[in-house]
Amino acid sequence: MSAYEGAYLALTRFLRFEQIHRPKRTTMTWAVVSQSSSVKLGEIRWHSPWRQYVFFPSAETLFNVECMVDICDRIETLMRWRQNVKANLEAAVS
Repeated sequence: MSAYEGAYLALTRFLRFEQIHRPKRTTMTWAVVSQSSSVKLGEIRWHSPWRQYVFFPSAETLFNVECMVDICDRIETLMRWRQNVKANLEAAVS
């Protein structure tokens, strides 16, 4: 049984992105996991000083261009989602 069982999955050719539920956090955190070995390769999470989602790789991990593109695409999707949610909240208040 995976530690992430039941979490929302986003799949690519080599990676899967599994949402990590962390109570008390207002932003989402995603585990980046190898499709072939189910090894956790890192996390995508909010980095407050930069005001954006960033990738925190696990130690001693390597990534090819395709994997890096997939990680960048996931970060861009999360940033667009956050901007849309923020815009909708602001519209609802005004």
